[in-house]
Amino acid sequence: MIKITVLPDRKTFIVDKKNIKAKDLLDLLDIDDPDSVALVINDRLIDLDKEGENMIREGDKVLIIRQATGG
Repeated sequence: MIKITVLPDRKTFIVDKKNIKAKDLLDLLDIDDPDSVALVINDRLIDLDKEGENMIREGDKVLIIRQATGG
């Protein structure tokens, strides 16, 4: 089970898998534009272009920061 926190929405999602690739996680959460989010795994910012194949494992701290909407 992987727990994901999404900011600024302050929502928590739980994925019932032992591991998942970073890009697959964004697809699962229906995030179409990876440039509009920052992905932080275990206090480390992930560059999705270079490290999108990184595995997220059960127990990892996962934080997704979405670009704020508005003007």
